[in-house]
Amino acid sequence: MKNLMTSVSGVRGIVGDSLTPETITKYVHAFAYPLAGDKIVVGGDPRVSQAFIRPLVKAVLIASGCQVIDIGITPTPTVQLAVETLHAAGGIAITASHNPVQWNGLKFIGGDGLFLPEKAVKALFQRADRRQHHYANWNELGEETP
Repeated sequence: MKNLMTSVSGVRGIVGDSLTPETITKYVHAFAYPLAGDKIVVGGDPRVSQAFIRPLVKAVLIASGCQVIDIGITPTPTVQLAVETLHAAGGIAITASHNPVQWNGLKFIGGDGLFLPEKAVKALFQRADRRQHHYANWNELGEETP
């Protein structure tokens, strides 16, 4: 997997190359692992690839037992504000920031509406590398809420 960038800014890569459904699933599961049952805000920029990434992110969160609030196509700061305003446990902004159109990524936001601190990001990446995740039972699945 070339060009996958992981840092305190999240995960970014070239869609279909380093940023695949498997990669997205791995990192979203790692983010959701300690948040089962909690509200998570999802939103992102209007890149073409958000059409498959956003539904995938939501499905993984729901499978992990999280309650999803999708605020649609929106800038990253709006996702951050929504986390804080809606009293969510966290959020995922789907964006590649300044990178070219073939790129996309995931920025992970804590319950305070700020990007995860370095220590929390390292823990998330360790969970992802270990494939540490939680699949909810049929009666514990999350759902998308308006």
